[in-house]
Amino acid sequence: MRNYSGTEFPSWVFDNSLSNLVFLKLEDCKYCLCLPPLGLLSSLKTLEIEGFDGIVSVGAEFYGSNSSFASLDCLEFQNMKEWEEWECKTTSFPRLRQLLVFKCPKLKGTKVVVSDELRISGNSMDTSHTDGIFRLHFFPKLCSLKLIDCQNLRRISQEYAHNHLMNLYIHDCPQFKSFLFPKPMEIRFSSLTALYITKCPEVELFPDRGFPLNIKEMSLSCLKLIASLRESLKCLESLCIGNLDVEFFPDEVLLPPSITSLRINHCPNLKKMHYKGLCHLSSLTLLNCPSLQSLPAEGLPKSISSLAIWDCPLLKERCQNPDGEDWTKIAHIQELDVW
Repeated sequence: MRNYSGTEFPSWVFDNSLSNLVFLKLEDCKYCLCLPPLGLLSSLKTLEIEGFDGIVSVGAEFYGSNSSFASLDCLEFQNMKEWEEWECKTTSFPRLRQLLVFKCPKLKGTKVVVSDELRISGNSMDTSHTDGIFRLHFFPKLCSLKLIDCQNLRRISQEYAHNHLMNLYIHDCPQFKSFLFPKPMEIRFSSLTALYITKCPEVELFPDRGFPLNIKEMSLSCLKLIASLRESLKCLESLCIGNLDVEFFPDEVLLPPSITSLRINHCPNLKKMHYKGLCHLSSLTLLNCPSLQSLPAEGLPKSISSLAIWDCPLLKERCQNPDGEDWTKIAHIQELDVW
């Protein structure tokens, strides 16, 4: 359903005639002031809501008399310019596995509903901050969570162990600072295998409490977090590093020896790479690093069998076959892609 121009949906649109509906997308209904009672669609498995410029709050009207989305597996909110408040309770999304919140710049987080009263953020975990807390325990079956371009998001909290979350992606959330957990992350998220935190300049991960031990794939854009990986993670296999303001890498930052795949992208000031930090790698990707001048003087480790160099003009020139100054450093690599 697209470009509906009313301020609210007529009640007959979501009556019993749609009880078997499993997929619904509502897009660019810019004049709607409230969402329809989509919780009444008991068979709904995928719901996508995009471009509702008039929505400020999502609450009881969204759930309807059922007060929950009994079958919902995937939920997406995109381009909600004025959305600030989201009222939830732990029974609202009993089966939700995937949640995407994209370009919702004013969203402060989720509010907890206790009986018929609304309570904002006041809990035993955090009494000093009453805004911008996103509560994961509202989504007990969640496997994948993506929070993108949420300008007011500050923290993610979780009161209990979450044994389903496998992928957590936080991107371009400038106020995001930390996770709020009463116990270490490795206890809270035993199933988490992929963690992406990029373009969040204020982030703090509390390294003393540890990363989830089973993480195999990670993407970071904060040097202090990257520096803490070596002591924290033993299972990490793939690391993507982006948007770093550094001239040398890895330099004093030594990556965990378990890493076999490294991707470095969008580092405009990166000039040189250090051989020691690249040991143990089997795959290396360099993307959009316009100042990168050359490969390490020692060459690349013999363990690297796959190398991609994209949008790195200075380095591309040196890696041309057969006359490039760095060609002899990469000629042995089986999978080679330079452009």
